[in-house]
Amino acid sequence: MNSTKLKNEVIHILGVGSIGSLIAFHLSKIGKPVSLIFRSHDKEKLFSENGFRLGLTNSYLKRKLPQNSSQIVSREFQEHIQVLKKSSDLNFKSDSISTADPKPIEKINRLIITTKTFSTVEAISSVYNHLSSQPEILLLQNGMGVAEEVFSFFKSKNDEKAPKLILGTTTHGCMPDKDMFCYMHTGFGTCHISEYITENNPKLRDNSYTSLNENSLLTTLLQLPLNVELAPGPDIDIHLLKKLVVNAVLNPISAIVNCRNGLIFDKADMIRKNLIADLCTEISNIITNAYKEDRIKSLFTRDFIYNTVYDVCQVTYNNYSSMNIDFNSKKQTEIKYINGYLINIANSNGVDSALNKLLYDHISNTKSSILDPDNLTR
Repeated sequence: MNSTKLKNEVIHILGVGSIGSLIAFHLSKIGKPVSLIFRSHDKEKLFSENGFRLGLTNSYLKRKLPQNSSQIVSREFQEHIQVLKKSSDLNFKSDSISTADPKPIEKINRLIITTKTFSTVEAISSVYNHLSSQPEILLLQNGMGVAEEVFSFFKSKNDEKAPKLILGTTTHGCMPDKDMFCYMHTGFGTCHISEYITENNPKLRDNSYTSLNENSLLTTLLQLPLNVELAPGPDIDIHLLKKLVVNAVLNPISAIVNCRNGLIFDKADMIRKNLIADLCTEISNIITNAYKEDRIKSLFTRDFIYNTVYDVCQVTYNNYSSMNIDFNSKKQTEIKYINGYLINIANSNGVDSALNKLLYDHISNTKSSILDPDNLTR
């Protein structure tokens, strides 16, 4: 494959929600061909009828305007967005996409996954036959623990495909706008990416990425105007943990009291007095006991976690967390990979996780109302 073809290779995005659409919009804007993967032909048809385009409003810019300014932040569009050419609906419960259609199936060499964390392995399975023998796959999702599940999935296939997994985390805030396939970029944050470290590639823990392949997915992502940075080696653990601790506090609390991100510090005491401060203390104890790296132990103090949560809430003040939307719509949430992950590593290290369990049980609907005083004692 020649260099020009590699540079123009399609980047597929699986998970056409707010973050997936934000990434797709900016990839298209810098001239990269993008193909969206929808779960159903019905959604794909709606996208076709909408003109194969995505709309984005940089709402975060409004906060930078002078008070009482009449300036308008306009919506932009990116057109000619492709969709994956497939022969049947993607069924996240099936082992793979149907190959009964005699037409050659479209190959996926570069894949960005922004689905809900609990759907990741099923989503990959649904496009497994489309994947090339050595695809690059970016996991840009909430929570932790899913990369291990994805790695195990490919191992279970007897190594017939050898993907390069890339871990990513972002603090950008984005939410659907009133019109279909249009979104509001509500908070400008950061993106950090790194190759997934396994026992098979331990050298990456010290890799400074000084000789990146100019045609790699990593290099393409670094071109996006979304404050994207490489986080080689243990640095990615710190960024993933930063996102995790924010989600572990922000998501369940905002879901339970049903408020915008910026209001949780005013509303959290409806659940339990001093909940955020005590939860930050508990999370700090869990992480500093579970992780051995000195930088992590010294960084993830109660005050650091508290201030980090506060800062993200301010940046994404007007946004509703994904867990808030899902929980109050009676849909499955990602709590297993957020507070559930913290509970698991706490159990493995003999550390208390009572407040995380309290929130986890309520979001998972395994206990009675969290507002019952009998459930608030520790």
